[in-house]
Amino acid sequence: MNVSLGIRPPDDVLAAAVAVRDGVPRGADELAATPVDELVMPMVRLGNLTTPSANGLCEYLRERLVGTGTPEVRLAGAWALENDDPTVGLRLDGDVDGTFAVSRALPPVVAELGFFVDRRSFRPVLPLGLVTDRTGLPYLERLVAALDAHEGRPWVLDAVDVLVRTWRDDGSGGYEVLDSVPTA
Repeated sequence: MNVSLGIRPPDDVLAAAVAVRDGVPRGADELAATPVDELVMPMVRLGNLTTPSANGLCEYLRERLVGTGTPEVRLAGAWALENDDPTVGLRLDGDVDGTFAVSRALPPVVAELGFFVDRRSFRPVLPLGLVTDRTGLPYLERLVAALDAHEGRPWVLDAVDVLVRTWRDDGSGGYEVLDSVPTA
């Protein structure tokens, strides 16, 4: 199974974000919308693990992540087309520094298990979709304005999710939460 560590916001937070995105009328193919089961913020990608290895990782993280922090965060403000990235999404707001501290704690912990990962992989953005070659400027301006006006409800990030990448018959994928490892 393909495993990552990251953040999957609470269901009601995700529903509110999707409602904002889908509430902006768009033409066919103006946005490659991210399916709900792909709405995650990966912190560390670990690659393919066996089920016993993934379960062992969860147990190990439970012992090692205690005390890494419990930042209060929310989704607020647009992220669009930054650094030549076609992503449109919502920014993580609130105690972002605390969230980065949790993210920075992960590589040394997983290194103890023999995983070596890029410490810079976390991006505090919930990707809601990608612009396409059919994305019109009027739609993009309306979408960015709607996302910029969005202020999601705050929640306490008190766990890191162990995410397993899943695949559907049509070749698309999503994430399932294998475990939520407390950081408090």
